[in-house]
Amino acid sequence: MSRAPHLLLAVSAHGYGHLSQVAPVINAVRERLPNLKLTVQGAFSRELVAGRIAGDFEQITEPADVGFAMHGPTVIDWPTTLDWFRSFHRDWDAKLAAEQALLRDRRIDLVVADIPSLPIAAARAVGIPAVAYSSLNWVDTLLENRAVAEALSAEIALMREIYASADWFILPEPSIPMDWLAEFDRDNRYPVAPVSASPRDRRDELVQLLNLNPEARLVLVSLGGIPMEEALTRWPRLEGVQWLVDAEADPARPDQISIQGLNWPFPDLIGSVDLLVTKPGYGTFTEAARCGIPVLNIERTDWAESRYLIEWLKTIVPMITVALDKVRSGAIGDEILTLLAQGRRPGIQENGVAPARELILYSLKSGIPRSHTDNEFRTGDNQ
Repeated sequence: MSRAPHLLLAVSAHGYGHLSQVAPVINAVRERLPNLKLTVQGAFSRELVAGRIAGDFEQITEPADVGFAMHGPTVIDWPTTLDWFRSFHRDWDAKLAAEQALLRDRRIDLVVADIPSLPIAAARAVGIPAVAYSSLNWVDTLLENRAVAEALSAEIALMREIYASADWFILPEPSIPMDWLAEFDRDNRYPVAPVSASPRDRRDELVQLLNLNPEARLVLVSLGGIPMEEALTRWPRLEGVQWLVDAEADPARPDQISIQGLNWPFPDLIGSVDLLVTKPGYGTFTEAARCGIPVLNIERTDWAESRYLIEWLKTIVPMITVALDKVRSGAIGDEILTLLAQGRRPGIQENGVAPARELILYSLKSGIPRSHTDNEFRTGDNQ
């Protein structure tokens, strides 16, 4: 290729987990191809993307998909989610045409999608390779609610076909198995070991920066970019415990400090504390596993990925799962103290970055997608 190759990274902005799980691979690709031109498509602030993606990038903030509407950090608003997906697919053909024009106008050579289906379909239509990359997909996630799945049966069928049409679907461990991809002509699944950032232990620096007691046990509270509605005022005051919250802290609680505006790489915060309070999410779970720190997990029962993440993580670190109502009431003191007493374990070492990087490099250099037809993903009567 006489010019610098151009990669479009399309990322769902439902929380921060999609960006955090794909960023290490994209960074590794850029280390091998320093002249790579990168465009990131997703409804993120530039600062957030720059915190995960190394080097220069162009950005398209118009999202390539819709996520899920939420009531707080763990409860899906299914009626609104249904409306969002219906609305997004209602003018699908126009969106597909616009995405194709984007790929052509910017001379994109490869699409990597985590995990919008629209850019994959557009890539197939213009004849460039597309790689799906994610631990989950919107098909399995929507199927968790039978009524919504029935109402969106046509949209789900379309997304199935599009995901199956990707040249590869990279599944970083732990992932939803996506066995239904094997029902198509070619099973495109490509499992790799866990992928995450490599958190650094900067505890001494953090303690000094926040003027904390060096003997304090640090508990990081993070809910993946989705605001927590419950008042932190109800959380227990525990001797020797300092809460670091990714939200506005209660000014009447000196044991609570907000980490907003701290301008630290979030993985380094995980690497510098004694305990993480979070909901099931790929990025936080794998980063905790790499550090070996205990996790207080907030139950998320209608999220398709949850059971796979939990079964995996509980074999690696001390973990207790609590119901959201218990978190709302603040009755989590015993669980916090139990986990702190268990302490850290050795973190995981295996890393799926290298094989995922090599597959993306191969797809980028070959420039040859699987066979397709221009009208493969048009909706026809659904216009």
